[in-house]
Amino acid sequence: IAKVCQAVLDAAKVGDGDPLFALEEVAREARTLDEVACTDVDFAAGMDQMKDMSLTNWPRVWTFQTCKEFGFYATCVEGSNCPFTKGYNTLAFNVDQCQELFD
Repeated sequence: IAKVCQAVLDAAKVGDGDPLFALEEVAREARTLDEVACTDVDFAAGMDQMKDMSLTNWPRVWTFQTCKEFGFYATCVEGSNCPFTKGYNTLAFNVDQCQELFD
């Protein structure tokens, strides 16, 4: 975590303090280390991957805990001061995901 935080701070210095530039640089470096050309952000493909029930599928394990045990959803309501994109990650969106994956 300390290395990632330092990488973000270093990248922000290069990008005149622009936080989006810093995150882009860190993501680009991570893809280079993993030898991945780009990050697939297709929602349906991601849901298909989440349906893999192997115990090594840690995103599914974490999502199960979030859905069934913790009930913790990081939502971002329009008009709020949250730092994420407002209005997209709603409670209904999270509950729908949980129902599709675990019901």
